[in-house]
Amino acid sequence: MVIHVVSTCLPCYFTFPVQFQLNSNIFHTYLNWQLTRHTINIDIFHFFSVPSSSPNNFTVISVSSTSITVLWEDVQEIDENGVIIAYEILYIPLETFNGKLVPELVNTSASNSSVTLNNLEEYVFYNISVRAYTSIGAGPFSPFITQITLEDSKLCNVLCL
Repeated sequence: MVIHVVSTCLPCYFTFPVQFQLNSNIFHTYLNWQLTRHTINIDIFHFFSVPSSSPNNFTVISVSSTSITVLWEDVQEIDENGVIIAYEILYIPLETFNGKLVPELVNTSASNSSVTLNNLEEYVFYNISVRAYTSIGAGPFSPFITQITLEDSKLCNVLCL
């Protein structure tokens, strides 16, 4: 946040960064600063919104025949538009052996930067994406990454015959 300080009494104009911890969607305050015999009035407005972009450096790694780990870094600070409070991971199987093609969502707190998706189907491709939340709502999903779970030797014995 940037504060613009303008005084009608002094021939000056100041701009300097200030950080606030806010709990409301819109913050407005009116401050009086005394400088010798002059008063400078400061109005501060800050509007929160949803994140403008998805988390950075989103990657996925197959760790077993039924698990994929999803990793990401924070949303760029300029695109956060408030305090990031949570992340949401969307994963969709592209084909399954049991016919279940239902999208699934996993939520995690903002303190996490990875999630392991468990109980997936063996040797199946998944489209996976992640997005961030502020108190106002969800930002955009990242582009999908397609990842396949690893092959289990039991499955190969059935399919390879």
